[in-house]
Amino acid sequence: MERKRILPMIISVVLLALSLCLTIGVKFVFHACPMAMGEMGKIMPCHWAEQAVFATGIVLSVMALLMFVFKKSGEKVAISACMIPATVAAMLFPQVTIRLCMMPEMACRTHMRPAVLGITIALIVVECISIIVNFRRDK
Repeated sequence: MERKRILPMIISVVLLALSLCLTIGVKFVFHACPMAMGEMGKIMPCHWAEQAVFATGIVLSVMALLMFVFKKSGEKVAISACMIPATVAAMLFPQVTIRLCMMPEMACRTHMRPAVLGITIALIVVECISIIVNFRRDK
């Protein structure tokens, strides 16, 4: 494979890996607090933040898979550009859009939020690189 084809393929693999890391990680590795806490079995608000990030992660994973389906660089630029708002939404769900637990030592604040921020920042960087690489490849 020539260099012009292998770099977009590597970027697509990285996008898929990061999207799957966000999707699977938020459920099994850096998940939020247990769903029900206390005597009343109250559902914690961080549970809904986890669910929102999980759903957004699925959307990002599907979009990353589309990078393998479409071959034209203009289409890849469009997919990468569409991934950015979804990634920003996943970044904002914990604490900004959906409030997390009040106590700073809870799992949602110590594990989930920092991991989601880290992965989404990496995703945004790779998405921007994908736009630049595929845009230049088109010219």
